Amino acid sequence: MSEIGEKAFFRVKLESQKFKNYVSLAADRTLVADRASSEGAEIFRIIQTLEEDRYAILPETSNFKFVSMGHSDNMLKANKDWILKHEVFMLQVLDNDAYALKSLENNKYVSVRDDNILRASGDKPDKWEKFHFVHV
Repeated sequence: MSEIGEKAFFRVKLESQKFKNYVSLAADRTLVADRASSEGAEIFRIIQTLEEDRYAILPETSNFKFVSMGHSDNMLKANKDWILKHEVFMLQVLDNDAYALKSLENNKYVSVRDDNILRASGDKPDKWEKFHFVHV
């Protein structure tokens, strides 16, 4: 783990456990699990906030904007310059090196469905909500 000022962070590529695809940013900054390999996948900084179990997500390779959950559609987009409630996620360690991210704003898990778009819409960490963190 590295340090940004007082905050700890780590660098990862996110892989959807359901589809085995890596996450990147679409042209409109939406997070999508659309990469068959880690090549070309986004590198994310998972940054610890002032509370131990809460994190902000910052794309490092594309635009350095914080990931935010959309107000109406729950879609995750990298489009904020600040960290408020919509930009904070809880990190839950699951089995077999799997992780789940839960939105602090709507108390839903980040999920990848058939359209490959990441949304905070899952009620529990099931196969759609599990991610593997590939440390870089």
